[in-house]
Amino acid sequence: LISTYAMALLGSALYPLIGKCLGKSAGDRYESLNVVSEVLKGHFFNLTGKHYRASSKEEMNATEHINYAASYALLGESTRALRHIDQALQIAPLSGRARNNKAAILLELGHRDEAARVWNGLTTQIPDLGLPHYNLGNLAMKEGNLVVAIERFEKAIMLEPDYIPAIANLAICYQNAGQIDAALLMYDRALSVNPQDAQIFYNKAYLFFGIKNY
Repeated sequence: LISTYAMALLGSALYPLIGKCLGKSAGDRYESLNVVSEVLKGHFFNLTGKHYRASSKEEMNATEHINYAASYALLGESTRALRHIDQALQIAPLSGRARNNKAAILLELGHRDEAARVWNGLTTQIPDLGLPHYNLGNLAMKEGNLVVAIERFEKAIMLEPDYIPAIANLAICYQNAGQIDAALLMYDRALSVNPQDAQIFYNKAYLFFGIKNY
């Protein structure tokens, strides 16, 4: 088993909870699962600013299809992934996660304009959701439109401050736009969220290498 000290070094708010659950004696552990549940709800509120709400049976069924879709998408089976996403949307038609993922699958299938339409719709229909802005930023980034990409990534981070992919891509956009100080700030911000992210360290080191050889 991982020691409590080692887990604490990893920096997650959940590791102290896990360490207490692994306490050797009953007095070292939580009194009951209800207490653990309340601690987890407290972490959820601290991370999201929202009170935890248990998912309904319908939402859980929709989530199962969303997870199937994600698995098929990773395997490159976009058509089967799309089928599961559509099933999820039949159960939960307003699911922002399902609609966001459907747009990503549509993009993989070559339907760029339809994907962009879904993401743009989500930015107004669910204004506190950062993922559509992130995906629109990726779209603009791939097309070489750094101005739009930066705007979208900044919006995604404003809505989801600790979303590392958006922070990292914003840093890359700043770097490509010649805004070196802004890029370094974003890399440092990403590392403050996840100090063990090797890719961020690599990107930051590569940026320093470019500055030295400029």
